[in-house]
This record gives sequence, C-alpha cells and structure tokens, in this order.
Amino acid sequence: MKLIKRLYNLLFKTTDKPIDVVVSEIKVAPKHDKVAHFNKLAPQLFGDRLKELGYELKNIEESVHNGVLWSTHHYYVNDQLNLTLDMQQAPYYTDYGFSIFLFHTGVQDHKLICHVPHELQDSEDKFLIIMRDKFFSDSEILSLLRGEVWQPINHLRYTE
Repeated sequence: MKLIKRLYNLLFKTTDKPIDVVVSEIKVAPKHDKVAHFNKLAPQLFGDRLKELGYELKNIEESVHNGVLWSTHHYYVNDQLNLTLDMQQAPYYTDYGFSIFLFHTGVQDHKLICHVPHELQDSEDKFLIIMRDKFFSDSEILSLLRGEVWQPINHLRYTE
C-alpha cells in the first residue's frame, strides 16, 4: 500500500503534508504591476503629443478587483471639439488589454482606434512605444483627433 501511495504522490505531485503546511511553502514570484506601470508610462509617451492636439488629461480612473489594481482609464478631453479619448489598460487574462477609444459627445458616437490584446503585451511594455509611434503617424487617426473628419477607420493592431 505504501508503494502505491508513493507512486501516486510521485505521479500527481502530491504530498502527505497537511494543506496549511503546503500552502505556506508555496513561493509566489513577485508580480509585475502592469497597471501601475502603465499609469506612469502612458502620460509620458502620449501626453505631450495629445496636448499639442488640444487634449488635456482630465481624469485617471482605476478599478480594483480583490485588492489588486486591475485596470485603468486615462481620459483626455478636447473641449473645443467635443472629443474625449479614453486610453485603457486592462492587461489581465479576463480583460481586453490596451485600447484607445475616441468619443464624439456631439454626435454620441465612438471609434476604436487602437487595440493590443493582453496576450500580445510584453512584460516591459515596449508595445506602448510601438503603438505610440503608429498612433501619431497615422493620418486617419490624426484627422479624427483634429476633428477634421468623423468617419469609420480600421483600428491599429500591434505587430512587432
């Protein structure tokens, strides 16, 4: 019987230790807080260029789930054009990732401008630099941000 139990423990990585002892022995690797990092990095990468286009960072909303900073929204507003840019980071497995939406409050419409699913994001958030460069070099997006047009666009996708 002991042989069967040892074989079972070996095959299924189980132990004879009580559960409270096993749980206390589990070593959890420190988790990189992607949301807090995004809250610091995104305004540095996007803020000055958006300000040149008449947008001001009005609000940062954070969502906490089970005591963990889970997602964030950065709201940049251009009052003259009735446009609000919502830059979101929801990087965990149940969420959508990094997205930028542009809302036109005058016509009650919005556009998805940019999206990077969480599974394509790198741990150092280098994808943000790539997306910033694409974002500010795309003529259709710049026309939308300047309020020159309000038309359907294909949103930017992340490619390395």
